[in-house]
Amino acid sequence: MSLLRRYASITLAMSAMVGAASAAGGVQSTPYDQAIARDARHEAWKVVGGKEAIEGSAPWQVSLGVSRIADPAHAHFCGGSIIAPTWVMTAAHCVTRLTPDKLLIVAGSNRLQGNLVRHAVKRIIVHPGFNASSMDKDIALLELAEPLPLGAHLHAIGLPSLKDEKGLLLKQAQLTVTGWGATVEDGAAVVTLRVLGVPLVPRRSCNRALAYDGAISINMICAGFVAGGADACQGDSGGPLTIVAAPGIDSGAKRTPTLAGIVSWGDGCAHADKVGVYTRVAKFTAWAGACIAGGAGCR
Repeated sequence: MSLLRRYASITLAMSAMVGAASAAGGVQSTPYDQAIARDARHEAWKVVGGKEAIEGSAPWQVSLGVSRIADPAHAHFCGGSIIAPTWVMTAAHCVTRLTPDKLLIVAGSNRLQGNLVRHAVKRIIVHPGFNASSMDKDIALLELAEPLPLGAHLHAIGLPSLKDEKGLLLKQAQLTVTGWGATVEDGAAVVTLRVLGVPLVPRRSCNRALAYDGAISINMICAGFVAGGADACQGDSGGPLTIVAAPGIDSGAKRTPTLAGIVSWGDGCAHADKVGVYTRVAKFTAWAGACIAGGAGCR
């Protein structure tokens, strides 16, 4: 089976968009490599459609940037989520083969513009089970050199247990994905965080022959519009897919945003039957906790 892998960003696409994907099995540049190449060509990315996020509405969202590129909008190559004062969760494919000195984190602002504080990374932990071919277990942790100044406009997002997830990922659940995503077009650089609401798609539907034909593992979540037209596309892998327990649902889960998924992969962008695929965070909450605690389970 040949899938077009795409590194994702938030966009509302009413037509087919130019992607940076290649056929599975072929050589594909990483989001980090793509950011460097784009900056060298003096190209800017432009978001097609979408909705600007309200300032402070996603205080856990961070931007991963190439450390040697000064402009934060051009340096941006992936998203991530704050899960503790010194820890960020992102996609494994964003940081595999990178060393901590290659990237810096921007947090606390919806706009990748101006004199933003950039935070150094101390350690990168890629999940040992990550498979770059199947994109299974596409999750990684970044330990920061110094704690982030958490407060009202900058704070961590909660991680769900498998029990929590049962009360959250219900049929017709509505999720939210955010990022500084783009498609490669002429236009102004992307500087403002975007937001898109997407419905949950059952794994069975996502694994249909016309969809992903069995490629969706138990470590993945599908979300998006089966009819196409809106999706998470090129540029913002690693970013958060969040959910809040629906009013009136006695799920036991808190009525606060929870990190349900991590933007991971898909086939093209906004194509019918090809919704976005996200890492299923609940399957890795225990692993992340072990890593933060410095326990033996972090391997």
